[in-house]
This record gives sequence, C-alpha cells and structure tokens, in this order.
Amino acid sequence: MENKFSNLDVGHEWKKVFEAVDEKCVDGKWWKNKPKFNQLPKKDRKKIYNDILNVKIFIISAILGPFYYLFKGMWMKAIVYTIIFMYVCDFLSRYSSLSEPYYLLSVIWGGLVPYDYYRYKILQKQW
Repeated sequence: MENKFSNLDVGHEWKKVFEAVDEKCVDGKWWKNKPKFNQLPKKDRKKIYNDILNVKIFIISAILGPFYYLFKGMWMKAIVYTIIFMYVCDFLSRYSSLSEPYYLLSVIWGGLVPYDYYRYKILQKQW
C-alpha cells in the first residue's frame, strides 16, 4: 500500500512517525489536534501517541538534544531552543527545588523532535 510519505528520503521509523503526526495534528503543531483525532477511541489515540514518541528516536534525540536538531538540518531551532533552555535551566536551578533540570529538558527535546522534524520535512518550514 502506497502512502503519502513513501517517497520521502527518511527511514521507515520516521515515515511511521510522520503518519501518526499527520493523523493527530494540524500543521504538525503538537498542541493543535485534529477534530477527527479527538473523536477516536482512547485505544487508537494511545497507539498514535506511541507511534509519535518512537522509543528509539526519543532516546537518541533526548541524549543528543540540540546536536540531533543540527544533524537533521534544523539549525535554527537548535540555536533558539538551546538559548531558551539555557535560561530555563538557569532559572530552575536558582529558584526551584529542582537541582538538575537538565534531565527534564532532555525529555522536552525528545518530545518535540517528532513534530519539529515533521514540519521541517513535510511542510518545509522550521517555524
């Protein structure tokens, strides 16, 4: 069966992630669900979320952080996210009980990559 992502120059796992993001989101924006997605049974929504947060991709991007973005060609987001996350880390380490906020930020890196890479490869834009 031919789908709309079969001709992309990405691996099979990324194609599966792109299909899930396309089914869930409007314009690859993680915060903007399609109305059809919200009407799906909970089991189907969970499967889509699991496809988006592919374990292998999540771990690699969480460990490499901005370097993963640079490797994938999203240099602008790598720079902006790094600056924002540096300020967030500084703020959290000074004004909260969280002494090492870097672990939390690596989870955020890992969670944003599927949506950002979808927007970069499919929609041809970084923002």
